[in-house]
Amino acid sequence: MTTGAEVRDPSQVLKSLIGCRSVSPRDGGSLDKIGAWLEGMDFCVRRLSFGEGEERVENLYGRYGEGEGGLLFLGHVDVVPPGDEEAWSCDPFGGEVRDWGEEGEVMVGRGAVDMKGGVACYVAALRRLYESGALEGLGIPISFFVTSDEEAAAVNGAARALPFLYDEGERWDFCLNGEPTSSERLGDALKVGRRGSLHGILHVKGRQGHTGYVDLADNAVHRLLRLLRPLVEVSFDKGSEFFEATRLSVTSIEVSQGASNVIPGRATGYFNVRFNDLHTEESLKMFLGTLLLNVGEPEGSYDLEMRCNATSFMTAPGVGVESITESCREVLGITPEWSTVGGTSDSRFVKDFCAVADFGLCGKTMHGVDERVSLQDLESLTEVYGDVTRRFARKLLEERGRS
Repeated sequence: MTTGAEVRDPSQVLKSLIGCRSVSPRDGGSLDKIGAWLEGMDFCVRRLSFGEGEERVENLYGRYGEGEGGLLFLGHVDVVPPGDEEAWSCDPFGGEVRDWGEEGEVMVGRGAVDMKGGVACYVAALRRLYESGALEGLGIPISFFVTSDEEAAAVNGAARALPFLYDEGERWDFCLNGEPTSSERLGDALKVGRRGSLHGILHVKGRQGHTGYVDLADNAVHRLLRLLRPLVEVSFDKGSEFFEATRLSVTSIEVSQGASNVIPGRATGYFNVRFNDLHTEESLKMFLGTLLLNVGEPEGSYDLEMRCNATSFMTAPGVGVESITESCREVLGITPEWSTVGGTSDSRFVKDFCAVADFGLCGKTMHGVDERVSLQDLESLTEVYGDVTRRFARKLLEERGRS
């Protein structure tokens, strides 16, 4: 499939993308297909590669129209592994259409929701605008960025490509990220911000020994539990106007003692903090460090590593958010809730260059067995994206005229 009638159909585009085994950080040939589709709509397309060896990541950037700013569509084609493929009802990379009872006709496949479905709707919406002549008549540039490094390390995708493009002079007024944001039905939630995410690794040292001679050993697990307890029990805050309360979750504990009658001399605990706009990376690190100091464990008995891979942000109401909200009312008959809950996305890399919001499909089955998307939702989201594009262009030009 290249261009034409099939590209107007989001289900056909999605089936083609699902067929690419693009387990992160590989694109599985999907970027070649997207590049061909965009070129068939007169986009200027380029590939951007970052990283070396197994860490090398392919990215694609396309731009249509002249002038500065405009609307940026952002997405990713990489997917998480399917897991036990025997547990699926069909080939996870087959894009098979099934009748799913109350859900109606769905397409099953890894990435159907997260987020090849959103990318497919982008492509189909733009193709329809192109064929009708509306794309040429928008009066603003349209940009398209897709990476294959969102589900993995997220270091050689948007994190590097967007600053690179910005340094070359690329500019955008607003970015629409088609991540799955809807909850119960398409259009019920619009992510206008994201919480920050901080990862912690707590290494604890003790003294290995025999379980029959407790006094001759120093149990590292006991030390680790004492240190983790205040981190788990502390109340960071009660939330803010647009964000829920900050929360810490212990994600793993690793111990290697060799036998069941050996007291471990080393233990490691892993945790993650999802934090709101009441904290910065620096203030949170200082707060956690102080909590550990107050436990009173001997100096040198533990070491704490902390890495922040996202800070919290909030997009103020403006032309972009208003356009999405109005399009949902017009096309779907629903007003989306402006939300900041959930995980992180590549929007955290966009926020430094332009306003951004996430809006896409229902995410109930993402990353799960038999990940699937309603064919009707694909069609409806394509209509929304087309309407958002026209509405945003009109509003932006009116705003520029007033200024």
